Amino acid sequence: MSLDDEMRRAEHAKTILGDELVQEAFNQMQVQLVANWIATEAGQQVEREAIWHRLQSSLNFKEYFERLVEGGKHAAMRAEADKRETI
Repeated sequence: MSLDDEMRRAEHAKTILGDELVQEAFNQMQVQLVANWIATEAGQQVEREAIWHRLQSSLNFKEYFERLVEGGKHAAMRAEADKRETI
């Protein structure tokens, strides 16, 4: 993938993460999952683990976009370094 492609994808990911509805959805999902976990009884290990897995999946989903943003920052630095080398 080219540096330009990485930077474009990073900008798109940043836009997605900054979207108010997306932020609301992530937050609501986490709040609901924690509430569901708190509502389980001590003996409901299977249910607790299922909730934990759903929470981890939602965090991993968000982290994917965050990694794209970070990758775009690195791509921009590489592109800038490449520009300086060609001057």
